[in-house]
Amino acid sequence: MFVLGGSSVYTALMLESLARFDLLNKFDEITLCGRDSLKLNYLIKWGQYLAGPHATVTMNATLNFEDMVHSKYNLVFNQIRFGGMK
Repeated sequence: MFVLGGSSVYTALMLESLARFDLLNKFDEITLCGRDSLKLNYLIKWGQYLAGPHATVTMNATLNFEDMVHSKYNLVFNQIRFGGMK
């Protein structure tokens, strides 16, 4: 899954919801794409914590939204606010 707007505060809630319903480790890879690398790194650590010590999901971050055009992503999740990618 590729998450546009991945440095949003709402990403933490999305990751928590996926973990709560035991869906986080159903993904092979989750890549968060945003504009703030510090926030992205915090959210990656949060996602890894939620996935647990035996995680099967790989979590990555990128600042380049064009990375989503890759065959490994079956799902692109858009949570960019209107006007957010200036």
